[in-house]
Amino acid sequence: MNGPLSQVADAFAHNKRSVPEIVRATGLNRDVVQACVEHLVSTGRLHLEALSSGCPLGACGSCAAGSSCGHAAARPRTAHVRAA
Repeated sequence: MNGPLSQVADAFAHNKRSVPEIVRATGLNRDVVQACVEHLVSTGRLHLEALSSGCPLGACGSCAAGSSCGHAAARPRTAHVRAA
C-alpha cells in the first residue's frame, strides 16, 4: 500500500485537482490531504495556481490583508494546483 504522499501525488497524476476530489479518490482524511498538498508544494513537487477569487491557497494567514478583507468566510475551500 502506498503512503499518503504517494496517494495524493498519484491523484494529481490522474487529474484530480482539488482537495475534495483527492479525498474522494483516496479515502484519506481532508486534513491529511491538505498536509500532503502543503508538503508537496513546499518541496516543489506541486505548484500553486491562482484561484479565480484571488485568495491565496494558504488562506488568510498567508494573505497581506489577513482576515480584514471580508473574504475570510466566503473564501473558496478548493485547492487548485498543477503537477510539477
